[in-house]
Amino acid sequence: MSTGFQIDIAATERIVERLGECDERMQQARKRLNNVGPKTLGTNGLDNACDTFQDEWDDGIKRIEDAAKDIKDRLKTTVDAYKAGEKKTAEGFGAK
Repeated sequence: MSTGFQIDIAATERIVERLGECDERMQQARKRLNNVGPKTLGTNGLDNACDTFQDEWDDGIKRIEDAAKDIKDRLKTTVDAYKAGEKKTAEGFGAK
């Protein structure tokens, strides 16, 4: 026999908010990486190392950004569904 499934809506809403912040931070990180280059650092070795780092990590950071957004959107949909279900249940018991 199943004991059911439930989530802590308030805690899940906090996670949704944090994931939104993660998405924004990854966007900022990618912008900062794009601004680093030969015109800003000076030595050829350092410039080349930064360019290589940017080339290798831009895609990875973009994937983290996209994954955080996707998880955030799906959790928000779940929270909205739970809220709607709780509202219908409460209305079934006479709540207004």
